[in-house]
Amino acid sequence: IEKWTAPPGAWFLLSEVSVFLPKAVDWNFLQHHWKLLDKHKVKGEFRSPFAQKNAFENEESIECNNVAWASDRVFLLQTISNVSVELPHEPAAELAHNLLARVEKFNMHSTEVDAHVKALKTLCKRKASNDTEAEELVLRCVYQVLSGASQIIETFISDYSEQNAETDFFTPPRSGPSKGRKSVRKRKSLSKAITAIYTIGSLVVVCPSADMSTVSPLLHTIITSGKSVPKLNKLPGSATSLQEEAPSFYIQGWLTMGKLCLADGKLAKNYIPLFVQELEKTNLAALRNNIVVMMADFCVRYTALIDG
Repeated sequence: IEKWTAPPGAWFLLSEVSVFLPKAVDWNFLQHHWKLLDKHKVKGEFRSPFAQKNAFENEESIECNNVAWASDRVFLLQTISNVSVELPHEPAAELAHNLLARVEKFNMHSTEVDAHVKALKTLCKRKASNDTEAEELVLRCVYQVLSGASQIIETFISDYSEQNAETDFFTPPRSGPSKGRKSVRKRKSLSKAITAIYTIGSLVVVCPSADMSTVSPLLHTIITSGKSVPKLNKLPGSATSLQEEAPSFYIQGWLTMGKLCLADGKLAKNYIPLFVQELEKTNLAALRNNIVVMMADFCVRYTALIDG
C-alpha cells in the first residue's frame, strides 16, 4: 500500500463524484493518499502509471511522470476540497495550515497553485464559526500570501537589474564555474517569481474583494518593461528587456494584470488601452493569444467601456 498509485483517471472520477456525495468519501482515506503522494515525490519514488517502465530512459518519460504526479495531486486536492465541507473544525484547520505553508513556498506547478488556493478558501470558511469570521480569515490568508509573492517579485526584478548591470561592465563576458552557479540561481529565481505572479492571479480569482492596490504598481512595472528594465535605463549601452530575457515572467505579468482588471473596473479603464497596444506590437505569440482571450472577457465584463 505504501507504493500503490491509483489507476489513470481514478482521482479525476473521485473529484467529480465527491461534488455530489461529499459524505461518501472517507477523510482518512484522502489524508493517507495525500501524504503518500508527498512522500513519494520527496524521495523520488513516485512512478506514474503513464510513465515508461524505466523512468530515466529519456526526458520525455520523466516529464510525463511529473505531469501525471501533479495531475493526481490536483484531482486529489479537489476531492479534499469537496469533502472538506463535512470536516470537523480541527482537521480543517490543520489542513488549511498545511496548504497555506505549501502555497507560500511558491514552487508548485500552476495547476497545483489554483487547486491549493481554492481548497484553502473552502477550508478557511469551514474552520470559521460564521460568515464574517470566514471572510476575515480568507482575507488574512490572501494578504499573507500576497505579501510573500510581492517580495519575491520585487527581489527578482532588483536582482535581475543588478546582474545585467554588472555583466555590462565585463568585456569579454565572464565564464566558468561562477557563471554557471549564477545561471542556476537565476533560473530558480525566475521560476519562483513566475509562480509568485501566477499565485497573485489565483488569489484575485478566489477573492476579488481583496485590496490589490499594493500589487498594481508592481505589475505595472513588469508590463511596461517591454523596452527595457527601468533601473537599467540610465546605464550606458544597456538595453536589456524583460520581454526578451524573461518572456514567461513578462507574459505572466500581463495575465495577472488582466485578472486584476476583471475584478476592478477603475483599473480596467486605465489598462485596457495598454492591452490593445501590446496586442498590436508584441512578437510573443503566447502573449497575443492570451490577450485575445482577456479582451474577450473584457468585452463581456465591460461592454460599454470596450464600445467606447
